Amino acid sequence: MPIGSAPPLRADVGTIDLAGRGVIAETFPPLTTGGPSLQVSGTLRGGAVGFAAGTTVSNLTVHVPNTLAGTGMTHCWFMIYNSALALVAQTADSPTAVQAAGNVTLALTSALSVTASGLFYLCFLATTGTTMPNLSSGANNANLVNYGAAIGSGAPSIIAQTGLAALPNPVVPAAGVANSCPWIAAS
Repeated sequence: MPIGSAPPLRADVGTIDLAGRGVIAETFPPLTTGGPSLQVSGTLRGGAVGFAAGTTVSNLTVHVPNTLAGTGMTHCWFMIYNSALALVAQTADSPTAVQAAGNVTLALTSALSVTASGLFYLCFLATTGTTMPNLSSGANNANLVNYGAAIGSGAPSIIAQTGLAALPNPVVPAAGVANSCPWIAAS
């Protein structure tokens, strides 16, 4: 290769990295986390990922940094929405799940079998009577909710909905919500 020229790009590099960690998709690479973000009771937050047809998703994982777990949680779900923002998979309501530090993996109540390749959203929603958890999260930027469109699709990269006590179906993204997308991995 001549000096100053770059090697050809490999389309499979990201896939190899994910597969090596047992991950199908994630809202963003964990090394790019912006740090912990305090979650807001009743606010759904999520990020866009792509799933190929034939993919089966059985679990979702978030990360609770040390000493930043929640207490007194009343509800907690991890869920998947499709590009039309309809609920397609969820975990059981697990209020104690994010009350300890570390990776928290919950099984979906029914595995998601993807029939057509497309855009999906990995999401988190919790409510509490005491303290909400912090989750490892990406950029905190209200503009990402409405303006972070996935290239070519017109779909937002990050979604948020406020004022919730239960899972919405469909999600109705809130404009201007300060949003910090949690790191969520599908496996």
